Order: sequence, then C-alpha cells, then structure tokens
Amino acid sequence: MDGIEAQSIGTYHGMHFEAGRVDPVTADVDLLIVGMPLIPVTENPAQITCELDRALLGTLTHLRAGGIFKGGFGETLILSSLPAPVRARSILIIGMGLAAEITPDIMGNLAGIAARAAIPLDSGTIACLLALPDGDAPPASIA
Repeated sequence: MDGIEAQSIGTYHGMHFEAGRVDPVTADVDLLIVGMPLIPVTENPAQITCELDRALLGTLTHLRAGGIFKGGFGETLILSSLPAPVRARSILIIGMGLAAEITPDIMGNLAGIAARAAIPLDSGTIACLLALPDGDAPPASIA
C-alpha cells in the first residue's frame, strides 16, 4: 500500500485494526508478524533477500539454508532480542507456502494462524506483513 495513508478497518473486542504500509525495520511495535513464502528448490534462496533480512544480518536466509524454517504453509517461528536497526521487540514469522498458490482464502487462513500464534504472546502493539503476491491489488481488497 505504498503511498496510501493507513485506513481504519474497525474495532473488534477492544482492538483497533488499520491497513497501511508497514516498514519492517522501523516499525516500533511489540510484535511484527511477517509472512515468508516457501522458495521452490529451483530458485536460489541466497539471491532472494529483503530489507528485513538485511537488517537481521541474513538471519532469514540462514534459517532457510539450514532447513530450520523453510516457509511451508503454517510454519511459525518467533525471533526476539533483535539487533538494531530493527525496532520491533519480537518477530513472528509465518510460513506462507508457495507464493503462486496463495489466494485470498489462503491469506485468510494465514491471518488466522498468525492471530492464534500471536494471542499467547500478549503484545500491546502488532504490525502484520502478510501480503498477497499480487502487489497491484486495490487498497480495499488488501484491507
């Protein structure tokens, strides 16, 4: 949602939800939820990096390479004691499965997995970066 102001989605059980752009490095939140797709064997995971992985000094790439976290659908992993410049107190990584297979229904299931994994962590502020592979989706669909 680049260039789009955060928009309120609503309130549920006393929690306020907004949709908008989240910078994974500078988001000052208790918990950052990040989706990590499965990378097919034919692709080189070392060449697929992101801003967050660079800020974590390649931790996400190393987790993939070591087989600790591959990004399979529904996998979860929590990282804490994060290095600067990452401002989140902890990160919950959610495996998204193959990016080519993600649909809005699957995204809804992933959001449910993320919520169930986040609840026991008792975080006051949470940012979620579960994104559909289609970066051209309209803002209302993203929300």
